[in-house]
Amino acid sequence: MRISIDVHGVITERPEFFAWLTKKLVSHHDAIFILTGQAAGIALVRELAKHSILFHHVLSVTTYHRMIGTPISYKNGDPTQPVMPYGVWDPTKAKLCELYDIDLHIDDSDVYGKYFTGHTIYVNVKEFDSMASFYQVVKEKVYESRGTEHKKNQLGV
Repeated sequence: MRISIDVHGVITERPEFFAWLTKKLVSHHDAIFILTGQAAGIALVRELAKHSILFHHVLSVTTYHRMIGTPISYKNGDPTQPVMPYGVWDPTKAKLCELYDIDLHIDDSDVYGKYFTGHTIYVNVKEFDSMASFYQVVKEKVYESRGTEHKKNQLGV
């Protein structure tokens, strides 16, 4: 399974849980993508390492738009605060998930969910009372993607 996880508001809010989850998923050969607005680079990698987050790939809204030539300015000249033309930013996470064939995206924004109209399942962590209920949904989605009871038993979760 290919799973993407947002950083700010998701990993940063529950780093211990996501360190545990990414370790568990990687051990079962799932591909973990970090999908964030922040530009890809050493600062992001250091932040993920600080939280012991395992991942295979980084996808960045800012980096993607730089690559395709979208005009970007920065609020108060701060490179961590990109500003793009209206309507450009919000659908980008869904677009990247489609481009990279992501099965499940974990985020914390009500704004992005409506753009996930393809095969990628959008899970908003804010919609759950607890991380246990959130994890139950993620587990069910992983099981569905694997399609066998045998895989369920191997997960041990």
